[in-house]
This record gives sequence, C-alpha cells and structure tokens, in this order.
Amino acid sequence: EDMWIRDWTWLSDNLKLLPKPVENTEYLCGAQNVNKTLFKNTSYVLTCQWFVRNGAFLTMMPGSGIYSAEDLTGRSPAIVIARGSKIIADCTKEEPCTFGSIVDSSLLPAEGKWGGLVICGAAPTQGNSSMVIDGLQGADYGGLQPDDFSGILRYVRVWYGGHQLEPGKYVSGLTFAGVGSRTIVENIEVAYSEDNGISFLGGVVDAKYLSV
Repeated sequence: EDMWIRDWTWLSDNLKLLPKPVENTEYLCGAQNVNKTLFKNTSYVLTCQWFVRNGAFLTMMPGSGIYSAEDLTGRSPAIVIARGSKIIADCTKEEPCTFGSIVDSSLLPAEGKWGGLVICGAAPTQGNSSMVIDGLQGADYGGLQPDDFSGILRYVRVWYGGHQLEPGKYVSGLTFAGVGSRTIVENIEVAYSEDNGISFLGGVVDAKYLSV
C-alpha cells in the first residue's frame, strides 16, 4: 500500500519521499552496511547518494544494473564503495552490468543525469595520506596498502553520469580513489559523462580495455 503522505504534503512536494512502489523494483539510498547481491530480473533505482560501507560486499550478477533517478535537488545520486568494502561486478560480454539513468529513453543519450560510481581503496596516494572526495562526506580514500583489493569490475558500462554532487563539486562517471593492485578492472565503458569519463586519484590499480 502506498504512503498516505504522498502527493499532498511538503515532504512529497520537495522530493523527500521514495518513488511510488513498482513491482519487482528496489530503491537504493543511504547506507548499505551488510552484503547485498543484485540480480538481473530485478530493477534497482538509485534515489540518492548510496554508500556501501563497513566492509560490506556489493555483488552484481551478470546482466544486472542500477539506474539512477535524475538530480532535481542539486545533490546528485551517486554510488560510493567505501574504503574496506568491495564491489564484485564480474560480468560478461553477453550480459554486461550497467549503471545508467531511469530518464525516459526518448531523452537519452544525455550527459550528467546522475553523479557516478566511486570506488575508494586503501592504496597509497600523494603524500601517503588519507584523503576525501570533495562533495562526498564519508568518502575517505588512500592508505599504505598498495595491494589493496576493492573488488572486480569486468564488462561494466557506466552511462550518463558526471553531474555535480553539490554546487561546483563534480565526480567523474567512474572514479578510482586510492584503489590497489589486486583490484581487477577490465572491459569498461564510460559514455556521456558530463565531467571526466574516468578518474584515478592515486592508487596503483592496473586497469585495461577502457572505452571513454
């Protein structure tokens, strides 16, 4: 049953409520503190900045995807894999994993419909110090572990991102921040990013087969 406060309250008028429930759809927002697996037969909608943290694993089965609501507040939805957590998106050419937008297909392709995917690791950065991504509170990265493992990204598509996190503060469509050498990154496409396609902020990850 839908929420009784929808469509007439201040919360509803100011976009503070989750979208109306849709069958076989999950909404992603806030903090993910336990392991989570995404499946290709379920729709996942990103409605705000979503942090996978506390050592949790985000596993994306081949063919699964996360599609972001458009930013209407000046604070773009984004996905942050916090330092110590992992993303396992070991997908295939036949069934790639996709990060995109729920904007009507008639309005796509288009740049900057959401923030982006940010992966934070514990590998060295300039000065071997811990740093934070501007505009993302809690997105600390960097450390003294060059062989840090942040997960697997294989056959992954990141589309329509790169929008501002807050006024004047942007991330790329895909950001690797202090990501270590044991992380696997290959066969990646980033398309229609408003800011840079891919950024590497320190770290020693060995990425290959990138299309921007």
